Amino acid sequence: KPSRTIADQLSELLVHGPKIVGNDPKHWQAVRYARLHAGEYYPADSVLLCELPDAWLYTRSGIVITKEGAVLEDSTPTFDHFKNLPQDASMEHAPRISGLCLPIMTLWDSNYAHWLMDSLPRLMAVSHLPRDLKILVKPHLQSFQRESLELLGIPKNQIVEVDSPFVRVERLAVIRSANASGVPHKALLSSLRDRLLEGAGVGVPRTSTRIFVSRSKTPSRSRSQRRILNQEDVT
Repeated sequence: KPSRTIADQLSELLVHGPKIVGNDPKHWQAVRYARLHAGEYYPADSVLLCELPDAWLYTRSGIVITKEGAVLEDSTPTFDHFKNLPQDASMEHAPRISGLCLPIMTLWDSNYAHWLMDSLPRLMAVSHLPRDLKILVKPHLQSFQRESLELLGIPKNQIVEVDSPFVRVERLAVIRSANASGVPHKALLSSLRDRLLEGAGVGVPRTSTRIFVSRSKTPSRSRSQRRILNQEDVT
């Protein structure tokens, strides 16, 4: 069933239309109107993987800066939400990390959904993780983050928590797995699902049963923007 937000947001569109239309197409105010039917589109048509020598990494959002100083927009799916690098953090004195490293941190990776949709799919782009590959993450991982990495079979000695705004990496693997935050390439998402189920010892289910999780009581914008018209019938 379509989302009930159609009626709610139609009045908003009439009143604040010029302001909303004037926003960048990727701005949330504009993007949410593309989600009125509670569906999602996965537009990533390809997965890109490259290795950069002697590159910087801004660890708070996963932005990559080449040794020539170029900021790579495709290095993180949350680039559009944090384009400006901090002025109070020094790249010149950034600590160095040797070897081959794969960063999976993003701006919102402490959120379960964004960790699942933005961070973990990157690991699926590497079919066989080299034993010397270091997985770079933010410090103080939450329990669900550690559990998911364990289910994927990532050894603890490959996980490196980086507690500095900038680091310089000897060999940095950069993966473009999505065009935007929350919409990874469907093949990566499918592989991630299978790997997590396998790691949990469940196996891939053959039924089409779906579990509906309501957000009606969530104190966030999701409460008003992701309601389902016949929610009482499916809960």
